[in-house]
Amino acid sequence: MKSPLVPTLVLILGSSLLPAAENRIYIERKGETTAVLRVAKEAVDGGGWMITATAGDGAPAETQVYTLDSSWATIAWTLHRPGEKTDIRAGRENDVITLTGTFEGKAVQKKFKTGKVPWNQAFQFGLESFAAAGSDAMKFLAIGTSGIAALKIAKFTAEIKATETLRVGEKPERARHVRISLSGLKSALWHGDYWYRETDGVFIRYSGRSGIGAPVSVMDLAERKAEKP
Repeated sequence: MKSPLVPTLVLILGSSLLPAAENRIYIERKGETTAVLRVAKEAVDGGGWMITATAGDGAPAETQVYTLDSSWATIAWTLHRPGEKTDIRAGRENDVITLTGTFEGKAVQKKFKTGKVPWNQAFQFGLESFAAAGSDAMKFLAIGTSGIAALKIAKFTAEIKATETLRVGEKPERARHVRISLSGLKSALWHGDYWYRETDGVFIRYSGRSGIGAPVSVMDLAERKAEKP
């Protein structure tokens, strides 16, 4: 089942602007620590996308693979953390997400009822078409991967706050500022700010905290190599 994240018209008009494949490198700074996130994105049959996000240098500390349909909604997801004995996979069929595997060495099996709300496990990467369209706001579901939210599903709201100019590296960019927060009364518990290039919706910056009292984390796009369709 397809749960549209963006209007069909935008997908049709924007399809010629999207590369068939690309590789990106993001640098995340949190306090005195620096981390690297490598992202590979490629088109798949049916107009969808496969996004692979790998964290850590050398042997990856974490690899997540997201399969998106043509509306950019998640239809399948895997999470692999070898150092934590975590290897899980999840898929959506109709209005149910089924999750199985091992998490921190323990077997897990869960089902989540979604209703008609889209599943966006790819989070900031799954919102690129939404940001490019300039839509006001949308709601989506995502499954937590760490801490007290691990393997729990929550509803989020993404809202475009403004169009701003920011500097990424040496180049100023016009970008749409999107705030993602937990929906409803839980919005006071967490939010993060994300910026997407105005011309094509590419995610270029994140700023936020993982929780109350945590240091501010800032992630910037450092490199992008794209292939033409």
